[in-house]
Amino acid sequence: MAGRFLLLGLSLHFWLAAMPAHAQEWLYTVRPGDNLWNITEDYLTRLDYWTRLQALNQVADPKRLPPGMKLRIPAAWLKRVPTSARITNVQGQAWVTSAATGRTIPVDSGLLVQSGDEVRTGSDGNVTLEFGDGSRLLLQADSRLYMDTLSAYGPTHMVDTRLRLQQGREESWVTRRPPSGPRYEIWTPTAASAVRGTRYRLGMDSATAITR
Repeated sequence: MAGRFLLLGLSLHFWLAAMPAHAQEWLYTVRPGDNLWNITEDYLTRLDYWTRLQALNQVADPKRLPPGMKLRIPAAWLKRVPTSARITNVQGQAWVTSAATGRTIPVDSGLLVQSGDEVRTGSDGNVTLEFGDGSRLLLQADSRLYMDTLSAYGPTHMVDTRLRLQQGREESWVTRRPPSGPRYEIWTPTAASAVRGTRYRLGMDSATAITR
């Protein structure tokens, strides 16, 4: 069974569980009228995190923050907001099936795809997608790709991209990310790839259940 899982070398590493993102931080610039409570309500996942924010930044008075002050906020505390990927180039036949409506439509350049959507290419088709952090993916002919998770950490440029290649081939150009930050992941039925910045190719043959 273990032989079915693919190991890629050097710059590409595989994990079955995500590494914590708490070591990566966002610097928030305090604006006039800010206090720890409204910052916590606007950006953090839990209201009681204001005490952690106070301790981390050694804030004496949570009601009075000097404008221009920089607050350190761990990425793991930030709300995740949905984001999208943009189709930047299409050649030949390709389709998108929307998770929201269930409709399948032809792909056009400029189309936005969301979490849960499926992109499929025909025998003569290929599609280029660009994600929120500038990473790009070329989906080649006779391929099926699901957008499992497309989200961002609050208003930052930290993007969580998790995809599922059910069939076919893809090539990725992944924007470099900090070691502790969110990763760019592609899963297949037999393997999982997680990278923080590299260029690589991945192929899934559904007939033989082999990932290359």
